[in-house]
Amino acid sequence: MASEAAVVRPAEVTLRVGEAAGKDAGRGVARLDPKDLARLGAEVGDVLAVSGGATTAVKAMPAYPDARGKGTIQIDGIARGNAKTGVDEKVKVWRVACVPAARLAIRPVGGLPALRGGGAARYAGRLLEGLPVVVGDRVRATLFGARYQEFEVVAVQPKAPAVMVAPQTQIVIEGEEAPRAGRPA
Repeated sequence: MASEAAVVRPAEVTLRVGEAAGKDAGRGVARLDPKDLARLGAEVGDVLAVSGGATTAVKAMPAYPDARGKGTIQIDGIARGNAKTGVDEKVKVWRVACVPAARLAIRPVGGLPALRGGGAARYAGRLLEGLPVVVGDRVRATLFGARYQEFEVVAVQPKAPAVMVAPQTQIVIEGEEAPRAGRPA
């Protein structure tokens, strides 16, 4: 049973979900009280798993002073959707291993046309750089002004609890978004 003893369960806390500040939207960050970060054995910049009905990955940042001491984790609507949770709901949070992604396959979703052309994948990669992701996550690439394109993460290499989009990550844009009117599903 030595192999069972080698498995160490990470520290885990249960926190109430709060809304992220507008400037944090789309950045893949979670703001927590520094005391909660310490309970997790995590530091600013570490990657955390957030689990409601599903599990996603976010980067740890300190909560602003007025949000401390409340037992909350502030995450944006994208992270809430990925974790299948909502404001004022409870989630489990723990520190998770995160490695640079060698390859990331994404599929366009939503109403805007997908990025197209020879440099589209490279451009999407630059827009997503620094974002921690897990398979199944939705991510948003802000294009020009208020325009954006959402993607679903369909595959990552290497297989890990979470990967970080890095400058060397090979981005592959797969398929097309939902069928258009007049085309069979």
